[in-house]
Amino acid sequence: MLPATQAEIDYVTSYMEWQAPDLAVKMVQKVYAENVLHVRHDVWDVHTNVDRWWVITEPMNLYSQGQFPNMDLALTFHVGLCLRIPRNDRQKLSALPIEPFAECYRYMQEASDALAQAQEIKDYQSIGVRCRETLLAFQQRGANSTALGRRPGAAEKGGFEGVG
Repeated sequence: MLPATQAEIDYVTSYMEWQAPDLAVKMVQKVYAENVLHVRHDVWDVHTNVDRWWVITEPMNLYSQGQFPNMDLALTFHVGLCLRIPRNDRQKLSALPIEPFAECYRYMQEASDALAQAQEIKDYQSIGVRCRETLLAFQQRGANSTALGRRPGAAEKGGFEGVG
């Protein structure tokens, strides 16, 4: 068992009560913690009046110990969900209203797509080049465009339209 604050215990208990209102929480204890890709996942063993559950944080979710009898299996499944769900729910950059900076966003989308597939050092080097292209395109568009509401000559004064 790992040390836990009363606030953590209360948070996990309230989450469990919210997700399974027909169950009465009898015991909650933190049993494991692991950092995966700089995100800490705490694993909690939750006993109810009927059965036991794993509650895993960041994002918080619960798993029946009947379906996931092994804590490692539950954590592996949870981390897999955490890695896949955000990628599928992200809004495509092409759907955003970004006409003046479309080239920048296209470069950024290419770098993001490449990052999802990168495996070797040369892949990451290529991503670095794409990020540099993105930054240069953004700088060029910002300097040559009124898309940000800049008045000619306002840069010297540090002002934008409607400010000051």
